[in-house]
Amino acid sequence: MAEHETGKILDHDYDGIRELDNLLPRWWLGLFYAAIVFGIVYLAYYHVLRIGFLQDDAYRREMNGNYQRPPSHSLLVMLDRMSYHPPWYSPTYDERQRFLLGGQAPQAVAAPVVDDSPIEFTEPLTAEADLASGKKVFEANCVQCHGSLGEGLIGPNLTDNYWINGNLFADNVRTVVDGVLAKGMISWRGKLSPTQIHQVTSYIHTLRGTNPPKAKAPQGQAY
Repeated sequence: MAEHETGKILDHDYDGIRELDNLLPRWWLGLFYAAIVFGIVYLAYYHVLRIGFLQDDAYRREMNGNYQRPPSHSLLVMLDRMSYHPPWYSPTYDERQRFLLGGQAPQAVAAPVVDDSPIEFTEPLTAEADLASGKKVFEANCVQCHGSLGEGLIGPNLTDNYWINGNLFADNVRTVVDGVLAKGMISWRGKLSPTQIHQVTSYIHTLRGTNPPKAKAPQGQAY
């Protein structure tokens, strides 16, 4: 140990190791003081002057586009939080709804209408415009599971004579409308219009017997 370091040795030691009382590096002190300044600016910006939006106000703005942040009851808002509740809190459902809707009564917001009317088609469309529209729907929603040519990927091959849920055109429509959750096939009711369902199932009907390359092995019953 150098002689000029003798006076800097601290009293404690561990396993024969002594510690020097050196000054902290300047870069470390710089970061430390910068963090203090940042903390003061952050506190003033969000909690004291309330220029920026905190998470609760940001959430309310997303839930209600007409939400206006009320003025604070105190300049030091951080000390005025005894009456604060997060946006999802409410003793009752109606109060929570009014809170999220900016004071508007829940009854004023119409509940979504679920159309459960039958969607049944027994014959495929043949017009080129309908088949072209059906192809676009297929490419946007079905190729991930059935392949771009209907050859089958995760989902079954749509081009052979083997069918899991029936080979009739009406069977195909029912499968698209209701889905087969046990097999991972979702219901497209409400996601596609009845016209789109008729168009896409009509396009799928045209894929029968096309024998694309790398087709998936048959599944289901042969017809």
